[in-house]
Amino acid sequence: MHDQYGPRIQERLRRALSIETVGVLFFDLDGRMRDANAAFERMSGYTRDELKAALHWSRLTAPEFLDVTARAASELAEHGECSPYEKQMIRKDGSRWWGLFAPKRLGGNGRSAECVEFILDITQTKQTEDRLRATLEEQRRVESALHDAERAVEEGGARGDRRG
Repeated sequence: MHDQYGPRIQERLRRALSIETVGVLFFDLDGRMRDANAAFERMSGYTRDELKAALHWSRLTAPEFLDVTARAASELAEHGECSPYEKQMIRKDGSRWWGLFAPKRLGGNGRSAECVEFILDITQTKQTEDRLRATLEEQRRVESALHDAERAVEEGGARGDRRG
């Protein structure tokens, strides 16, 4: 009965991993990448073969996010899963992109444990948040300047009333 369902399950898994909007990365906790889907290739700029050949996950991670990644790896080693987290990655061409990462340990223990991570590219969302934050800050500066100007006019007007 197991043999009867094996090919069907494999085909379903293959089709699920071909989703274009979610990157899927298979890796070991020692940092070696084992496989990736086309969506992750597109996000990272690396081919599956380049990822598997010699790259360590730390080469893809922006330096300021290495500690976040190390904490996630530690949680995976200890508990088999961790909460989704955000970090910035470095593409093959050196440009950066933001990802939301949701990893899970599939098997094994310690640093050689085999894991999978599902990744959403959230770069546009982060850029929109940055623009909104900048717009709100500019609005606060303008409102503060207007408030200061109104106060100056009122104080000047009050002084003018006393003189006349």
